[in-house]
Amino acid sequence: MIRPKIALSNTIYSIIKDEAIKQNLPISKYLANVILSHLLANTSLNDLNTKED
Repeated sequence: MIRPKIALSNTIYSIIKDEAIKQNLPISKYLANVILSHLLANTSLNDLNTKED
């Protein structure tokens, strides 16, 4: 019997792998794109333009 945590991580990996294949990207590049798009979506222009003194 597969433990629930292992089954969940296998499912998540399978979903990520399938999406990467659909976009014809390596898994690492697909994940980098997903992370960057979420970071940019949550960043306002004010955050980008602030300068620290």
